Amino acid sequence: MESVTCGVNSLESLVAGKTIAELRQSLSTALNIAPDAASYVNGEIVPSDYVVRSGDSVEFIKAAGVKG
Repeated sequence: MESVTCGVNSLESLVAGKTIAELRQSLSTALNIAPDAASYVNGEIVPSDYVVRSGDSVEFIKAAGVKG
């Protein structure tokens, strides 16, 4: 099971095999993911075509000081 976080919103789900772009699209409303939020996996920034692996920790982060 993988964790997906955006700010104070998070969930544990079976998302291995999906790309970051797919996660952003499917979870944008549930986790309030900003379209311009950077994507990180296990603390490293990743591109939108990165495929999530089992056990990964995915985080969407909006730059500090950016309103919205």
